Amino acid sequence: MWVLTGDDNAAALATYERAGGSAETGQVAVGLHRVDLSVYAFNTRAWHVYEKAGFVTEAIARDALCLDVAWIDAISMSILSTE
Repeated sequence: MWVLTGDDNAAALATYERAGGSAETGQVAVGLHRVDLSVYAFNTRAWHVYEKAGFVTEAIARDALCLDVAWIDAISMSILSTE
């Protein structure tokens, strides 16, 4: 199972895909029906990588994180084994 945290999560997923892995094969390998994640709105690179991998945006938690003096949204995404 992959648990990706921090700013390197997009790079880790891209490396995993280049090595022949995908969210779909990861789900099949461990028998998962659903994989979900959250990404902060400032991390647009990760957000686009997840979309490219097949994850679907489910919700946006507005002002979920206060970073310095700015409020940042958190995006919840998921992928199902049937997708």
